[in-house]
Amino acid sequence: MSTERIILGNNCIFNGDPKETGLNRNVLVVGGTGSGKTVSFVEPALMESLRVTKPNNKIIILTKRELADKYIPLYKAAGFKVYDLNFSNPERGNCCYDPLAYIKSEEDIAENSRSIVMSNERKKHSTADPYWDDSAEQLLSALTAGTMMIKDNSTWADVLDLHFSLKIEESSFGITTSLDPMFDKIEKAAPDCYAITCWRTFKEAAPKTARSIYVSMNPTLRVFTTNIRNSIKTKPSVDFNKFSKEKSILFITTSPVKKALHGLANIFVSQAISELFAIADEMETGTLPIPVDIIFDDFATGAKVSEMPEKLSICRAKGIAFLGILLQSEAQLQRMYGESESIEIIDNCDSYVFFGGNNYETARSLSLKLNVPLDEILYLPIGQIIVFRRGQRPTFSTRFDIFKDEFYQKIN
Repeated sequence: MSTERIILGNNCIFNGDPKETGLNRNVLVVGGTGSGKTVSFVEPALMESLRVTKPNNKIIILTKRELADKYIPLYKAAGFKVYDLNFSNPERGNCCYDPLAYIKSEEDIAENSRSIVMSNERKKHSTADPYWDDSAEQLLSALTAGTMMIKDNSTWADVLDLHFSLKIEESSFGITTSLDPMFDKIEKAAPDCYAITCWRTFKEAAPKTARSIYVSMNPTLRVFTTNIRNSIKTKPSVDFNKFSKEKSILFITTSPVKKALHGLANIFVSQAISELFAIADEMETGTLPIPVDIIFDDFATGAKVSEMPEKLSICRAKGIAFLGILLQSEAQLQRMYGESESIEIIDNCDSYVFFGGNNYETARSLSLKLNVPLDEILYLPIGQIIVFRRGQRPTFSTRFDIFKDEFYQKIN
């Protein structure tokens, strides 16, 4: 077998080549806790890469570390370059996330600063004046650009060290800071550079305001724990140019309970997808050398991708598929993106698998699609699934039993 199939359930195994089917490889998987989404969808998808002669590359975002521990040795034995990015226990991974590794322009600095400032969960419900976030972004951009100008081979750990060393004092001219000598030196060499422009904006603030801006950033930046900062200093960042050209898999492990890590995973995954899009754009074909499948084992807690509807709508042309977006209910998607964007996400997935669940709105939506009574969806027997494929009639089936698969038995 040369190309990967899409395994949605028993007797629901499909050709996975978009050129032959005319369908994208995006799959939405919905089911309550314990309904078998991981073992009956994620594991078969991982197994397919090991089964075929021309596998797609994979990025898999996990909140279950045991899945990474189980498949990393198998992928290594199959000749894959394995990247293990572990946000929960950075010392266990073999690579790090260094935001500076992906910055190539002033626009990248600004976008990175905004992503980090807005990654704080409390921002979602904040009614504060946007001035504070805008000012925090200016400060972080100044520190980032300044670090990159004064230090060769700088890392995000250097930016963090610079931030936490900052001291602000009131003066007759407004404020003076412990970093003024550094920025004075930069200004003499490049008076109109981006670092100085952002620094000037920050220093225009009144003393109490400047201190408040600085202090407000500390909880957000402390998500980069000592262990994460040490990994940035000692481990290589993921090189997506190499990843896109070699037989590779990237495991990203976050935590279902350490919510502070969710924002960090969100930033990295969004940045990773942007990197892959950019690499595809540079190719003559406009697509990646090796197709990439992205699997979110627990989308609502693992990582939220910025501008998800837009990325879903164009990913097929780039050779990228959101092969598994796993949710407990459609309501989770609405909470993350709002009603209109969640509908766009669902519409851009040519496959949808329902594993059962108690969410009324999800059941109501599916009963309308199927034209069946609501209770047939709410009371779907355990182990049964409903498979939707664009252009085909829905199918009532059962979960794929990976333990009966001969190839699975062989490799485990």
